[in-house]
Amino acid sequence: MLIDTHCHIDRFPAPEALVNECESANIKVIAVTNLPSHYEMALPHLANSEHVFPALGFHPLSATSNPTELRTFRKYAGQTKYIGEIGLDFSKAGSPTHQQQEEVFDYVLSALRESPSFITLHSRGAEKEVLEGLQHHDISRACFHWYSGGIRVLEDIVSAGHFISINPAMLDTQKGKRILEIVPLPHLLAESDGPYAKRNRKPCAPLGVMDVYQAIAVKHQLGLGEVDYILEENFKRASKN
Repeated sequence: MLIDTHCHIDRFPAPEALVNECESANIKVIAVTNLPSHYEMALPHLANSEHVFPALGFHPLSATSNPTELRTFRKYAGQTKYIGEIGLDFSKAGSPTHQQQEEVFDYVLSALRESPSFITLHSRGAEKEVLEGLQHHDISRACFHWYSGGIRVLEDIVSAGHFISINPAMLDTQKGKRILEIVPLPHLLAESDGPYAKRNRKPCAPLGVMDVYQAIAVKHQLGLGEVDYILEENFKRASKN
């Protein structure tokens, strides 16, 4: 079974059709959300899905001290197996909200300390700070999605036991290829990050993670069946804290 660990299903033009496609193709998808209220809205729509699962998110660029969103996150934090996306964004886009982001991220991590979950993280421009947050809250396994930071911090992330998810768009960049080259196989996962990640000018979709599986197979000289098994085992380990 292919596993797409990070996809914004709700941001596609026809989410229900995409869910049906994933069900038919037997693809497991972690459907990340940007706010706790978005997760709450997704629950009834995905209640009967066998392969597409909503993830409780609080995207850093949506960081807000709105008490309702904070309460909603804590309400569901102990009930869901999937968290994302959460994290920090210290790029130019996130510079006006650094303090709010840090407050929300700390709140979110504190709510997750006693709740084993699969966690997919946003860390653009704040890779070191996200890692430090995980360490402060004793969260030993999480997945850094679309990593774009330095190699030294990447090595620290892997050494700490965390995972890196690769999307198809990364396969077309020198940095993405370098990350695939140096991250050990037991720490790799696949994602689409659709519809934000694009390849050949088209939004990546869950079916596109096959390109990542194939790239991993070539890199490690493995069959696709072996890659399928290894990434499924990696996902199981990433889901336990």
